[in-house]
This record gives sequence, structure tokens and C-alpha cells, in this order.
Amino acid sequence: MGINLVIDCLLNRGSSPDSDTKYFEQLSHDALIADLTSYLNSHRHFLGFCRLERAQNLNDRGVDLFLLANEGNIGFQIKSEYDVSEDRFAANVKRQFAEALSHSLMHYFILICASMATHKSRISHLMNEIGLFKNIDFSIYSPNNLVIPFRDRPTVTRDELLSQHAITDDALYDYERGYEHLPEVMDIDIENALKLLDKFGDDWFETEDGIKAYKKLTSVVQQKQRRQFEIEFYPTLSGEIKQKRKNLIDSAVNLLKKCRACESWNDRSEYKLSSWIEHIPEEMIPYTSIPNLLLINERLKEYYQIHIDADAKIANES
Repeated sequence: MGINLVIDCLLNRGSSPDSDTKYFEQLSHDALIADLTSYLNSHRHFLGFCRLERAQNLNDRGVDLFLLANEGNIGFQIKSEYDVSEDRFAANVKRQFAEALSHSLMHYFILICASMATHKSRISHLMNEIGLFKNIDFSIYSPNNLVIPFRDRPTVTRDELLSQHAITDDALYDYERGYEHLPEVMDIDIENALKLLDKFGDDWFETEDGIKAYKKLTSVVQQKQRRQFEIEFYPTLSGEIKQKRKNLIDSAVNLLKKCRACESWNDRSEYKLSSWIEHIPEEMIPYTSIPNLLLINERLKEYYQIHIDADAKIANES
């Protein structure tokens, strides 16, 4: 099981007739990347903690979109109607395939988004040749397969992914998501904060101004993440789930107050707190996933008991 299996399930929604693939004729390369990003984002609670990052320059070495995750990185190469119509289409795809290997990808997806009615011969020929490649983890999808995910944007259910053995029982339900499972936030405020931090280079942590720039970026990103959660996700939840979230959040906040009220609580306790709340920033606890909220509550109960015991020891020694 892995991210690539989930993505294969998301993309393999059946085969459409050649006539349907004319849908791709008017779509630009940029539009296709945006559509793929949106589709993946709508299912990212099944992808685990990850980041979608578009290649930043024309020399992308065979990758248009990266999915960066703890278990490994995945690359996507999209071929548009214009790409397929070029004389050196097959040669370009093979060259880019070779270039993509420099990224040490866990899996590589080649998505051909063009009219099969117009380019059937050259697309079929390329797919037959690419299919012979060995000892490389990749998938190549034809326009017939891709019309449904790109045009119809189906919602792939948790039950289906379980039945396909793409995920395990601990995979999140849609309503369990937190801010960390929503699309990456990016706007002019974040871009400006990034530019400011970039001025200090990789050694930003060695100067006071560099640290301030980092804290500014973190603050801006978290502000946007909270707003996205509140506006785009939270309103979709049922009243029952909203109440469950509230109970868990209130419990975590109350446990934190109790911990800090302990006589044994000190600067070292504060320093170690991050590991006890699963490294979720304290201000982001109300926006994290339900499984994280459950785990944070259990961990804080343990931490509180440790300080209760420490307070009792202090009292006995005094």
C-alpha cells in the first residue's frame, strides 16, 4: 500500500470512447496542471501528509507537478494536445522520462491529455513502447482513462479505496480532516513573507532578523490555514461532528491549563510540550484532524499525570 496506489485508483476511473477525449483539445498545459492539482487536493486526506508543488521553471527535468511526502516523492508529467501534436512528441516524452529519474522519485506518472480521435496512432505507439520499460516504478495513462478524472472530477470513496487495498482502516474519513489535509495555502502575503525569508538564505536561523522573518512566514501561513479551514471545510461538517470537535478541543485546552497550573511545571516542561502534542503548533490544535485531537488528549492526560505525581513528590519533600 502507498500513495501511488491511491493515485492509481483516483486516475483509473474506467475508459471513455475516443470521441470523449476531444474534451482535451482546448485545454492548455497550465489548465491541466491546475485541474490535476485540484482533483488530488479533493482526496488528499487519503494521501497522508504531503505537499503538492508545481515545477518552478521550464527546465523541470521531466516533471510538471511534484507530490512530496514522507514516504517518498511522486512526479507527474502531463502531455497536452499541443505537446502530442509536436513532431518529436514520442522522443520528448522518452527524454523527459530519463530526466525525471534524476529526481529519485518513488513513482512517476505520465498523463496524456489529448484527443485520441486525432492522435490515436502516435499515442498508442508511445504507450506500447513505454510499457516495455522495466525496473522503474511508473504509470502511463491514456486520454481514454483521464477524461473522467479531469472532466467529471468524481469523488472516490473511502470504501472503494479500502476494497482496492490502496488504503488501510486507519485512513481518515472525509469529516475527520484537519488543516494539514487541506490544499496548500498561497497568496501575495505568503509570497512576500517567503521573499523576505529568502533574503537570509539557508542560514536564516543565525541572525535575529532571519529568525523574525521565519516567524513572520509561519504566522502568515498559519493564519491563512485557519481561515481556509473555517471558511471552506468547517461549514461542510454535520452538527454532530462539530460538537465532537468542540468537545475534544475544549478538553485539550483544559488539560493544558491544568498542566501549566502544576507546581512542577517549568520552562523545561514548556519546551517538551511540543512532543506531547504531536508537534502540532498550539494555536493550530483547534484546526487539526480528529485523530490528532484524540491523540493529543490522550498524551496530555499522560503529561498531566506526570506533573501531578511530581507535585505530590514536591509536597512530600517539603
